Amino acid sequence: MKNILKTTFFAFLLVSFVSCTNDKEPVAVLNGFELRDVSESAPPSVLLQENDSQTFIDLEWDRADYGVPTGNTGTTGLVYNIIVKDRDDPKRDDPDRLVKSVISRTVTDSTLTIKQFNNLLSRLLTFKCSPMNVEITIESVLGNVPGNQLIQKSSPIMITVTGYSLLPKTLAFVKEGSLPLSAPKVISSGSQNINDFEGYMYLEPGDYKFYKPDGCGDFTGALLYGAGADRVLVEGGGANINIPTAGNYYITADLTPGGLKYTTQFYKTFGVFGTALSYLQQL
Repeated sequence: MKNILKTTFFAFLLVSFVSCTNDKEPVAVLNGFELRDVSESAPPSVLLQENDSQTFIDLEWDRADYGVPTGNTGTTGLVYNIIVKDRDDPKRDDPDRLVKSVISRTVTDSTLTIKQFNNLLSRLLTFKCSPMNVEITIESVLGNVPGNQLIQKSSPIMITVTGYSLLPKTLAFVKEGSLPLSAPKVISSGSQNINDFEGYMYLEPGDYKFYKPDGCGDFTGALLYGAGADRVLVEGGGANINIPTAGNYYITADLTPGGLKYTTQFYKTFGVFGTALSYLQQL
């Protein structure tokens, strides 16, 4: 009788153990995955806006494996993000320092044009118009509840690339003996426009020249423009532009090749009513 009871008891434990094992929820795991550059040619090291529509890079990666079913929609299952970081930024892993682009589908490849990649690059807080060491990774995210998501990161791809600024172009109007960075500026209407620089500024009497920085406003190695005859601008030389009277000025510049020119207009007062120009009184 004792043997029968022992056998029955152990059989009950075995059944209970198997039952608990089968009822156990699957546990997700974070394994990481590989990212590959599968471009037919090396990505360009210098990005030009006139080549915006051309392919910059072709990316391909392994599907992230969580060890559990992930579904196939971006709202309840798995989504991927492209992450771009500045490798030379000591704070590059700070969420506010990196740039993220959401891929709304659960694809495992992406082609970025020059325009698309430059848009990502130019959003970095450390963006500059000179070579940057950049890291590209793919982030996979499982779940759609912030703070309760499972995230995996791919292996990185490292590139060195020079992007272009999307900011309007600027010129500094610099008094002799002053620094371009602190000088008043005239601004164009867009990142690719060089024919409509304009701005209002207060100027002291003295001799001035225009300084052209790079697209990101860096005046290291700035190009100078001085005065020629009949208000023509001379690239890299020319005479100083004399401002005889202290006061408010409206300054314009056109850097169109073959049509370089500038104007300096002194205004006595600014009107409060009506359109801005209609109430300017020029001496």
